[in-house]
Amino acid sequence: MRYAIDHGHEFWQEEYRLRDSSGIYKDVLNKAVLIYHDNKAVRIIGAIHDITKEKDALRKLTMQNLKLREIAWTQSHVVRAPLARLMGLIEMYDLLRESEYDDVSLRKLIYNSAKELDDTIHHIIKKTENLD
Repeated sequence: MRYAIDHGHEFWQEEYRLRDSSGIYKDVLNKAVLIYHDNKAVRIIGAIHDITKEKDALRKLTMQNLKLREIAWTQSHVVRAPLARLMGLIEMYDLLRESEYDDVSLRKLIYNSAKELDDTIHHIIKKTENLD
């Protein structure tokens, strides 16, 4: 506020936290109008608004956003690995079908990659259920 007065500002506002009489911290927005006479501040008229609910909602949305970013990263990186392996193994299967390659081993590799992909998808589903 001192800066606003020293520089002749007509309005001032600031957000901060304070502790109320019961010891609970509140987020507040303090706004004021400064009235001058002969370039000197003679009156300040202001009000403090409790913005705790809005700040809590913003903090909750920020946490949800972080969780969603983590889920998006998982989907774009972790899901891609077993999927890429599956695609490669299927290509390999097509190329080696007539060769002497052990068909059982290749099917086992395909199954393991499919299982890993399924587990990853279930993990993502659990994360999306816990966004609250």
